[in-house]
Amino acid sequence: PKPKPKPKPKPKPKPRPDAMMLRLSCLALGLAGAGAFAPKRMAPARRSALRAAATDAEAKPWALIFDCDGVLLESEGLHRTAYNKAFKHYGIDADWTVEYYDDLQNRIGGGIPKMRHYFGEVAGWPESKISTPEINAEEQEAFLNTVQDTKTQMYKDMIAEGVAPLRPGIRAVVEEAVASPHRPYLAICSASTKAACLFVLDNLLGKDDLLQHFDLVLAGDDVENRKPHPDIYELAAERLNVKKDQCLVVEDSLIGLQAAAGADMKCIITTTESTRDQAFDGAISVVDDFEAGGVTLKTLEELVGFKADAAAAAAPAAAAAAA
Repeated sequence: PKPKPKPKPKPKPKPRPDAMMLRLSCLALGLAGAGAFAPKRMAPARRSALRAAATDAEAKPWALIFDCDGVLLESEGLHRTAYNKAFKHYGIDADWTVEYYDDLQNRIGGGIPKMRHYFGEVAGWPESKISTPEINAEEQEAFLNTVQDTKTQMYKDMIAEGVAPLRPGIRAVVEEAVASPHRPYLAICSASTKAACLFVLDNLLGKDDLLQHFDLVLAGDDVENRKPHPDIYELAAERLNVKKDQCLVVEDSLIGLQAAAGADMKCIITTTESTRDQAFDGAISVVDDFEAGGVTLKTLEELVGFKADAAAAAAPAAAAAAA
């Protein structure tokens, strides 16, 4: 008898468009996987938005780039509290005052660089549960990373308790930008670690799907040099494929302003309690917050030099040329 032909293998099912887009979004954000943001069942509105995003290949006319801490949320005080709790946890004789942390915050970007400066140049390496004054360079880095990891977890615990809401006016501007026919790219560039940054964003913006509208999230881990170096903003312009003069950065500190200026980008400052009295020379505008300053999407378009009327008039000619 003739041997029976082997059955043809069944083709593997193609991933659903929403799941595929979610994985791509996570890769673009630098996430290890979709688990942190993927709901078990995706709402129809979110599925439609993702499918629309998949087919929207048009380049956006400009980019609105936010810092995270101090801009999206008033959280610098929480960072200081978390550092002091981590110091106490390991028996480290250090307590950063409001004044000292404000000074650090306006000179040095990133938590590990702050601690490296403090222990390496100011206070000396401490006698603690995880260190001695005689530790070598490799042990110093291990010490800094251990304290930073603990601080990050303590900070995330405070954020999860809901103690840091969005700053006034942020939600309104983001929603206005999303609904605009001339929608800009939306990006976040934070000096924080990616773990802390994404946790904060998911808690603040993820619960009502506002986070899905951001095109890019970069953190201090994504670049070699943190603010005040311009690396993170230059990388954002490169990833978004937008000219630097078409980018508007929202910052709250001098080192953030220096980073934006170093990248040849315009910068608007929203001050915090610790930066309200500082001189932000070079900023295109300085307000207490978007709500108090009456900042709208139109305000930001004017600051970056985008003219919606001119863009609308040019659209038919561009479409005809493409055809």
